[in-house]
Amino acid sequence: MSQRVDNEPAYVLHTHPWRETSLIVEAFTARHGRVGLVARGARRAHAALRTRLLAFQPLALSWHGKGGLKTLRAAEWLGGAPYLSGRALICGFYVNELILKLLAPEDPHAGLFRSYDQALHALAGAPDPQPVLRRFELELLSELGYAQTLDRTADGCPVRPDSHYGYVIGRGVVAAGEAQPSLSGKSLLDMSAGDYSAPSSTTIWGTSPCTPVNSCETCRPCEAGGGAEGHHRDCPSANGRGAGSHVTSGLSRGTASPHPQPPTVNHQPSRSFAMPDTAIIGLVSISDRAASGVYEDKGIPALREWLQAALINPLQFIERLIPDEQPLIEATLMELADRAGCCLVLTTGGTGPAPRDVTPEATLAVAHKVLPGFGEAMRAVSLKYVPTAILSRQVGVTRGACLILNLPGQPKAIKETLDGVFAAVPYCVDLIGGPYLETRPELVQAFRPKSAQRPAPSD
Repeated sequence: MSQRVDNEPAYVLHTHPWRETSLIVEAFTARHGRVGLVARGARRAHAALRTRLLAFQPLALSWHGKGGLKTLRAAEWLGGAPYLSGRALICGFYVNELILKLLAPEDPHAGLFRSYDQALHALAGAPDPQPVLRRFELELLSELGYAQTLDRTADGCPVRPDSHYGYVIGRGVVAAGEAQPSLSGKSLLDMSAGDYSAPSSTTIWGTSPCTPVNSCETCRPCEAGGGAEGHHRDCPSANGRGAGSHVTSGLSRGTASPHPQPPTVNHQPSRSFAMPDTAIIGLVSISDRAASGVYEDKGIPALREWLQAALINPLQFIERLIPDEQPLIEATLMELADRAGCCLVLTTGGTGPAPRDVTPEATLAVAHKVLPGFGEAMRAVSLKYVPTAILSRQVGVTRGACLILNLPGQPKAIKETLDGVFAAVPYCVDLIGGPYLETRPELVQAFRPKSAQRPAPSD
């Protein structure tokens, strides 16, 4: 039987490309549960749907059709939702994956939809996401018919706050002697009442639960390989990465993973006693062949190596390996700039004159301001080494508080270009509201007017 639904409150959980110009959309709706939709033409350059089908934003969706995959007719942004970034963004993807993996298609869960909406708002303003995640997890289990009874033991005895207990799968809470390790009765009662104010109520058996924030610290070994197959087999919830991405977005290429990998944190030693600002940097390699596995990508490792050597700041890298598809490049750049909180996004590849080289077009399409000097300087640097640098169409732009630069595709050319132009990057990031980037002067001397320089720390 054909179904027609209009203006259904919904959130996008995940999307992935389908055919040449369309998207497959997994949505979580208020009255129809998890729904699979085809957004025809959503990847075309001027498609209205392309910029609306973003994760964590409230939408009103309209669709029709029958079977397991309906046709999306319209999507309207309802507004009012805060953007997630950094740690909250990773936790948001984790919540999305719980719904994707555990809810059956078209099984309505109106109460869980409200809980999901509340969880997103809470994550945006929560200094510690774990209470929000624990509460949502228990509500999800309850909706699925696996509600946890934490205020009574498996034998029906009330849990005492001054005692310790264990937990046995299939039975529930038991006396401490029947299962090891143990958890205090007070923590169990706090969790049963939905009170996670005490640190112990977000801790399982004395160690932090395996969440997307700390899973690699609590479960070993963790496979370091990328791609959908690189996941945490020893963890109760698999910890993997979307294809080519450390933080899997709703618009990234490949299969989403239950626990997106946290951005790589590189703590570099500081020359001063004051801790430098943390910088979140997006690294995007754009290549049809590398994205499809024909050859190994060398662009992202080259970018990462150069930045780790040149910058003193603690660094968080969000890495993406995507094909030469302009709508996907645009969506990736918007996601990194608007939602992941990147102060700098460096792309590599796709800047030549070939028909599939569309990185500059995608970059300009999402730009708020164009900085022609960066493109001119990058070509001038490359002309010192190869005459074909005149064929490059690299651009530099800003989007909000993020600077986006197109770099060449070869590791040697990446280093040469960054050596030549990076001195201007820290002050540019200052001017658009980003963190204070500090460089190692023996590698690159950042230029700032004296009025913009931070005073050197006193000994």
